[in-house]
Amino acid sequence: MLLVLEVGNATTTLGAFRGDELVFTARTATRHTPLPDEHALMLGQLLALYGCAPNSFDGAAISSVVPGLYPALTAAVKQLCGCAAVCVGPGVKTGLDIRLDAPAALGSDRVCGAVAAASAYPLPALVCNFGTATTICCIGDGGQYLGGCIAPGVEVGAQALADRAAQLPQVALKAPASVLGKNTAEAMQTGIVYGAASMVDGMVARYTQLLGQAPTVVATGEFAPLIAPCCRTPLVQDAHLLLRGLRQIYCKNRR
Repeated sequence: MLLVLEVGNATTTLGAFRGDELVFTARTATRHTPLPDEHALMLGQLLALYGCAPNSFDGAAISSVVPGLYPALTAAVKQLCGCAAVCVGPGVKTGLDIRLDAPAALGSDRVCGAVAAASAYPLPALVCNFGTATTICCIGDGGQYLGGCIAPGVEVGAQALADRAAQLPQVALKAPASVLGKNTAEAMQTGIVYGAASMVDGMVARYTQLLGQAPTVVATGEFAPLIAPCCRTPLVQDAHLLLRGLRQIYCKNRR
């Protein structure tokens, strides 16, 4: 089996593939610790929770938007599972034609999402990842990574409002029934959730004009189930897009 780890700023998603079948996934808070033993303990506990023996893995792949965690994570995987890990970063084969000023600086999460979307969906395509940041990646009709945008995520925006405005409270992230907020909490929820959805609608319109045709729009990430239904643009929700991209990158680089 293949162990995959998709490490975000706030949460880490673990998955196990048997061939191309995703057997299970688990999520935990990202631990920003350089100690391999702590990561090995966390991984061991999650695998035990799902009844999966560490020695059942013959390979691993890791994507981390916190690059400093790669050494500890690879050491933890080696210690726990006895196998080496492919880490998404400069020098790793992805199959993407990355047309950026500095291709090596492209975030590993965006790479994984683009790789999976380019192989699974009609092109051109946009990948909207709703996490700590809201990112949109634009993939051309020939599979080229053309660029994209990065905006604050909905949770970051909500926290910033509560921190910086004395009269605004912290609110639950949910979509009110109407955009006409009847109280402060509803008004904030409307602005945060429907505002994010409207941003996506507006950016999709701009990318459509740039591409000259309507792209496939794929939504993934922690907050995709919250934002995607509020968009007027049709979005395909794909919760495991990044994990599948990570598996594909592993297959291109395994020895």
